[in-house]
Amino acid sequence: MNIPEKEQGQGLVEYALLLALIALIVLAILTLLGTQVVLGFARVAGGLNGDVLDVANGDRAVLVSYEGGPSGSGACSGSISNLRFVGVNMDGSVITNGAVTATLVVSGQPQGSVSGTAGSNGLATSSGSYSVSGICPLKITLE
Repeated sequence: MNIPEKEQGQGLVEYALLLALIALIVLAILTLLGTQVVLGFARVAGGLNGDVLDVANGDRAVLVSYEGGPSGSGACSGSISNLRFVGVNMDGSVITNGAVTATLVVSGQPQGSVSGTAGSNGLATSSGSYSVSGICPLKITLE
């Protein structure tokens, strides 16, 4: 009676090749849709902070994150820095590889201009420090 030898390791190699193929497909999709993924992320991050992007009404940027913040009770004041934001063209596409300028709005009141340079992924960083003040809690957004 002949007992066939077991083929070991073949399944593992097939799974590794399948995983590599899936990774390449995901990479290709993200490369093609890169700025749209950044814009989607910015809309979600901005939405969580109450910042809704409405290009038709003139909103041209979404604040993704910042450091620092105001303190106090009743009337708050402080400074924020390292603002990370995404600038958007009038057609809704992400601004890449260029200067982005937006208005810093605190609790509905314009507080000044914020500018940065967007990279190839559309994410811009403003390295300056900005003073903010108003009635707590402050809602910090960009327009």
